[in-house]
Amino acid sequence: MSTSDNRSELREATDPSTSSQRLEELVKINPSWEVVKAVARHPNAPAVLLAKYCRTMPDEVLQNPAFELLLLERPSFLAELPTTARESLARSEQADAELLRQLGGSTSVEQEVRFAVAKNPNTPVEMVREFATQAAVVRTGAASSPNADEEVLRMLAVDENPSVRASVAGNEHTPTDVLKELARDEEVMVRRNVAQNRHTPGPELARLATDWEFRTRWLAYRNPSIPEEVLALLDRALADEHMHFEDRERLRPELLVEDAIRLTGPEFGEFGSFLAAQHPELPEELLNQLADHSRAEVLQKVAENPNTSVEVLNQLVDKENTLVRRTLAANPSTAPEVLGKWVHDDAWEVRRALAANPSTPAHALETLADDEIASVRAALARNPKVSEELLARLVRCGDRDVQRALASVETMPPHLLVELAGFNRFHLLRALASNPNAPAEAIDVLVENPGSNVRTMAAEHPNLSDWAIRKLANDYSETRALVARREDLPAELFAQLAADDDDDVRRQIAANAATPPSLLRKLASDEAKAVRLFLTFNQALPTEVLEVLADDDEDEVVASARKILLQPRD
Repeated sequence: MSTSDNRSELREATDPSTSSQRLEELVKINPSWEVVKAVARHPNAPAVLLAKYCRTMPDEVLQNPAFELLLLERPSFLAELPTTARESLARSEQADAELLRQLGGSTSVEQEVRFAVAKNPNTPVEMVREFATQAAVVRTGAASSPNADEEVLRMLAVDENPSVRASVAGNEHTPTDVLKELARDEEVMVRRNVAQNRHTPGPELARLATDWEFRTRWLAYRNPSIPEEVLALLDRALADEHMHFEDRERLRPELLVEDAIRLTGPEFGEFGSFLAAQHPELPEELLNQLADHSRAEVLQKVAENPNTSVEVLNQLVDKENTLVRRTLAANPSTAPEVLGKWVHDDAWEVRRALAANPSTPAHALETLADDEIASVRAALARNPKVSEELLARLVRCGDRDVQRALASVETMPPHLLVELAGFNRFHLLRALASNPNAPAEAIDVLVENPGSNVRTMAAEHPNLSDWAIRKLANDYSETRALVARREDLPAELFAQLAADDDDDVRRQIAANAATPPSLLRKLASDEAKAVRLFLTFNQALPTEVLEVLADDDEDEVVASARKILLQPRD
């Protein structure tokens, strides 16, 4: 439809003399938003169109003088409308008190409609009071109404339904003493709304900014009413979170020991104690106090704290909590006799932590080597106190997860890594290829593997032997390209790979800082643009080669070469 046609129909839709019949025709011809809105406001709009637009354009319908006349002529009009249409009318701020009474004045009316009426700022106070005693959905609307008086808000603040209490918590007219109580509500949705209410007192915002629930903390932190000194403290205590919230670069401020001490105060709640317990310089007397905390997460941080005394650690042993036992089982300061008692603990997480702890007694490690859970046995691989005999036993246990864990341990005896290389298991071999201390003999086994993926993984290993390098230089193109990156290539392989049929192999040789200058000069006339471009990335490229590339036929190569020529070079 042309712009001129649209303007013509819009002019008709706004013309007071346009008939009802023509208005119906206009919305069929051109159902654009502008035309429909104009028809919804038109005093000659027929009842059928007004009924239709009550849901989608309630403001326009309620501003139409024909709507009021229609209600007088047809008292049943509202009742005939669909529920969604009456909801839209009830939400509109164009609805006056009388219409709102008609829409929601009876308990027989749908709850959704009464909810919308209850929230409407034009709803009279007496109606809000009535809604406050009706169904939970309707009470929720009353609790968020700007016309809810103090009596209603206080009553609904102790409602059994958390959604009702949450609405009270978000209402800007809620008394501050009520907000203080709601700040300690067990329901997260309630605390969240208190956290973002700009009338919440500063001390409560400080507490909510250290709430256990992540979003509650964020909302309180962003509340403009939070005290500046609390904000500064939180910037230090929750720096990582706030960097994420603000989505910007900023230095992580250091949390001072004075900050940590303050966080143990009652105004910051349990999460404040959780943060304080992590400070490595928290005074011993405070750690002693926190060791009696009721929250397992706080006890966990006390158990992890390097400043916690052996006496306190022993005190924590008696706590019947898996999280605490697991943390103590991982702490090298925990008494060996205590660690030995947990070797048959019901929680495998505790046994796994025990297996990796260098303070765990040797007899306990022997027992854990036969644990039914593979991840417990695998954790022994990270324990520097595990004997070579026990490691050999684990190597030969046949368990994939255990062997893979052993293959990645950099302190593993070389002969055991060679033995592991003999197990043709992909994930084990990948772990071995990633181990920088794997001996050449073990990597040679990978090079002879029939699987091309395994050989490719070995191509960049620092302990690759000359024999292995020569073999891989004649492998598949992907493997040859990785070999071409190596600066320890035998001399003849530089020339071989510089003449390779695969562009990617020549690219890697071109960028290799150890490639002889004579080959670099030759590659400057390579037929592949990408090879010539990669030459410009080579830090050891002679200036005369760069000058040749600066006159290349390809603009990208020229730009890269000239950019480097303009930079100071050693």
